Amino acid sequence: MTSSPEQIAVADSTNVMMSETTGFATRSRQEDDWHGVLDRKKRKQIQDRLAQRARRRRLAEARPSENASAWKTTRSKQRSRIRKDNPSPSASSDVGTRGNASTISTLQPSLEGLYSCRPVSASEGQTFLSALFENGNILGIACGASFPSKSKLAGPDVPPSLRPTLLQLSTVHWQWIDRLPFPEARDEIIIQSSNFNEEEFLWDIFNMPTFTLTPGLRAWDPNAYRMHPQFKSKWGFLFPNFT
Repeated sequence: MTSSPEQIAVADSTNVMMSETTGFATRSRQEDDWHGVLDRKKRKQIQDRLAQRARRRRLAEARPSENASAWKTTRSKQRSRIRKDNPSPSASSDVGTRGNASTISTLQPSLEGLYSCRPVSASEGQTFLSALFENGNILGIACGASFPSKSKLAGPDVPPSLRPTLLQLSTVHWQWIDRLPFPEARDEIIIQSSNFNEEEFLWDIFNMPTFTLTPGLRAWDPNAYRMHPQFKSKWGFLFPNFT
């Protein structure tokens, strides 16, 4: 079969490239051959060039394994630092009182880190938002991260009012719901999530009177809360059995 002009041109180009490559390799081998070189200085230059080339090749081959080893060492140090800075819940399981406790821990925090905070008593001016923050710390929920998920089983240190319901354990929902110390309300908010505007609800949480707390009672105690009439008239349907 007769080749087309284009095929002939491609073949010629390929032959030229192969010829040039072969010629370059041949010249390179000739330039690197020091055995027949009588000039001591020139022979030493060739030997040094070969030694440097071999050293660069060894370094290039060793670099991937060295990088992997360095990465493993760095990861090991990071994990050790995390374990040191954030001890396991079993190592810090004491739950103190409002006046002197510095840590509140759980067996299964939903987010590693931020296991505890200093409890704030109602007599020091605790608000509904600060109470929700404290409840989140009891549950191990970091305030800086919020995403939809199922609740995790709570440890024995978690008060009954904050322990997740069966609906929380089986249904994906926003984590801020878990901070509310009202099990019936948590379930109702999850059930009614498609029937109300959650952004509007949260806006009102931050911008209108919601709950007042009875001094001396804990943030997780449902009896500590009194709902404001204005908030109740708008959102009371989410808080069944709440007086």
